[in-house]
Amino acid sequence: MSSVVSAKDLQVFPTYDVRVRVTREVTDMTMSGSVMNYRRSVFVTNEGEDVDMLLLEGTIPVRYKGNIYHLPINIWIPAGFPLEAPSAYCTPV
Repeated sequence: MSSVVSAKDLQVFPTYDVRVRVTREVTDMTMSGSVMNYRRSVFVTNEGEDVDMLLLEGTIPVRYKGNIYHLPINIWIPAGFPLEAPSAYCTPV
């Protein structure tokens, strides 16, 4: 997937400056050696509410005892970013 976030996916975020920051950080993440894709998706909160967010999904390299493991991860970026922290989940394969 392209490292440039589409305008449609960025509609999750309320202001231009946040969109610029998200674009920069998603681009950095996709070019960092991690295998990451992004898409706009619905996150279901603990209260059962559906929230539209940007989802980064893929693997991140983790070095452990001299070996590199590629852990599957989902990172949900909320509309309140950067004041609201992303949620990261290690996802089973």
